[in-house]
Amino acid sequence: GALSRGTGGEAGDHAGAWCVSTKYSRLQVWGAGGVRRVAALPASDEYYTVDAGPEGSAAFVADYSGNKIRRVEVATGAVTTVAGSGSRGSADGVGGAALFSYPCGVAISPDGSALFVVDHLNHKIRRVEVATGAVTTFTGSGTSGSADGVGGAAQFYGPYGVAVSPD
Repeated sequence: GALSRGTGGEAGDHAGAWCVSTKYSRLQVWGAGGVRRVAALPASDEYYTVDAGPEGSAAFVADYSGNKIRRVEVATGAVTTVAGSGSRGSADGVGGAALFSYPCGVAISPDGSALFVVDHLNHKIRRVEVATGAVTTFTGSGTSGSADGVGGAAQFYGPYGVAVSPD
């Protein structure tokens, strides 16, 4: 699915439906000319970004102000936390043991097994396993900068967006 930066995010699934989020805590899905509200998320100081799973049954949301990664079941609107405690920080871990500092971008792997999340103020890209909620640092040293490198040798300066190539 597509990912955008700004006051809202949108993602399309492979079946032609779209998920949209805004800073005003609305997540909507539409397709075939219909519009419906799927879930209400807590109000955010900034915005939510969203990407759709490859099968189209779930949307994954980077909750900027809540410091969490959320899953929304499209059919029911049920919202669950995949990772993040809600407190700001930087820690790898499983589920609520992981800490983020303003996550603001999310992209799902082509097979749907992993999310790649921009951890804005930690200057990192994090990997979240969808099945377990396990969070690891994929790349970024945690220090702001602009250095090429692998893993922790790379540096970013407040990244905002991420996309995953289909291959």
